[in-house]
Amino acid sequence: MEVLDLCGCRLMSDAGLKFILSKCIFLIRLSFTAYKANITPNVLKDVISTCKSLQEVRVICENDEDSNEAYFYLTKEVLDAVQMNQSLKKIYFLNSGIIEEGIDQAESKFNLLELGLSGCMELSNDILSVLSYTSPKLQCLDVSNCPGIDDSGISVVAQYCPNLQHLIAKGCPCITDVSIENVAKHCKLLQSLNVSGCELPKPAGNITDVAVQSIAANCLDLRQLNVKWCQGVTDLGIAVVATNCIKLSHLNICGCLGISDVSIKVVATYCEDLQSLEISECLRITRSSLNDVVQNCIKLEYLDMQVCSYVSDLDLKSDKAMFLSLCHLDLSYCTKITDRTLKQISRCCPRLIFLSIAGCHRITDTGVISLVQGCNKLQYLDASFRGSQSCAQITSDSMNVIASSCVNLTYLDVIGCSNISEVSIDSVVHSCRYLKQLNVSQFSEKLDSQLLLRISKCISKYRSSCSCEEMISNPRGRKLAQNFLFKMAAPNL
Repeated sequence: MEVLDLCGCRLMSDAGLKFILSKCIFLIRLSFTAYKANITPNVLKDVISTCKSLQEVRVICENDEDSNEAYFYLTKEVLDAVQMNQSLKKIYFLNSGIIEEGIDQAESKFNLLELGLSGCMELSNDILSVLSYTSPKLQCLDVSNCPGIDDSGISVVAQYCPNLQHLIAKGCPCITDVSIENVAKHCKLLQSLNVSGCELPKPAGNITDVAVQSIAANCLDLRQLNVKWCQGVTDLGIAVVATNCIKLSHLNICGCLGISDVSIKVVATYCEDLQSLEISECLRITRSSLNDVVQNCIKLEYLDMQVCSYVSDLDLKSDKAMFLSLCHLDLSYCTKITDRTLKQISRCCPRLIFLSIAGCHRITDTGVISLVQGCNKLQYLDASFRGSQSCAQITSDSMNVIASSCVNLTYLDVIGCSNISEVSIDSVVHSCRYLKQLNVSQFSEKLDSQLLLRISKCISKYRSSCSCEEMISNPRGRKLAQNFLFKMAAPNL
């Protein structure tokens, strides 16, 4: 055995892990969950020392929801074993505690290429500096959600790890332009940067156009940039990135209110390799720039544009390709979108797997039916209306066509659609054999106490088991809405 994945096995203990690994000395990759004190650092040390071929270790530490106490700790003894095992290239300790004693005295060099310390609340700049100094070959570093890391720690990483290609530092509120400029200066091979959510309550934000422009000027091989909710990033910075980093394939600028059509048009012009674009809540973007993206970025597979409330119907035709590559499209709460866009999607996006049109109140049966007939590979469809919203325009007619066309569907949400019949629900559950979750609403003048029982019986005809969560919504007009979230097992044989 070369690969062993025990993630999620909470009952695994030191004794079990020792026994398994005594039979698997040629193991190459090991992943396990450390829950409470079932597995200790001493056993991990022994594993790393014994399995001389081990190349990757991944430890996911799970704590009780009501406790911040770490049950697994990264220690000097574990790191000593890592240093001695020359084949070990990748180590990840997610949500682990850290015992600093002795670690800050380490001098021997690691052979590490990847180091993941996401969620290690006790990680300090001093420890990160030591690990950086002793890992000169490091190519990938993840310090997401480590509040003890600031510009000082990241600057040391930049200085001692010039081969760094991937830096993930999301949710680190003390990282600013200062350290990202140092990364740009020293790590010219950088391909991926994630600083989403690195924000203190400052008007301009911690990460601004200054850092983004520096990255664009020095790291020409950049392929992925995530500056989600970095309010200091505007059209100016993104335009420079698009112009200089033409290999860019993934861009996330969600919630950046300084972004408009201006920079998106530049992205469309220069970034022909773009595969993923996330622009949720960029309120100044319109259909004009998005049509340019669709026209020019024919490799685009993932487009998330939730709450882009000024975007009206899109023109999805491209002169460069008969069909688009889009697999994931999120149009949630793009309230100007109509059936016209869904008809375009049905003709141009045959590979579509994920679509959300939640809250798009202008869409009717006409658009949904056209969509599912053209996109029969759909696995996820959300046409829900939450809160005080409801929709009478998506009805049982859509459900019946979904049942006949989308046999691969695994998730369907039509909560808030007021004209869905029990018969059409039966049809969907019967035909969509892979369906795992169905969210539906039923509207009535008064509470129907037998409704849940009837729908559950319908589902049980086709499924071995089913669980349900029921919610009663506030009256919509004169009617009550009974909302049901059904989770289903595999079909009956």
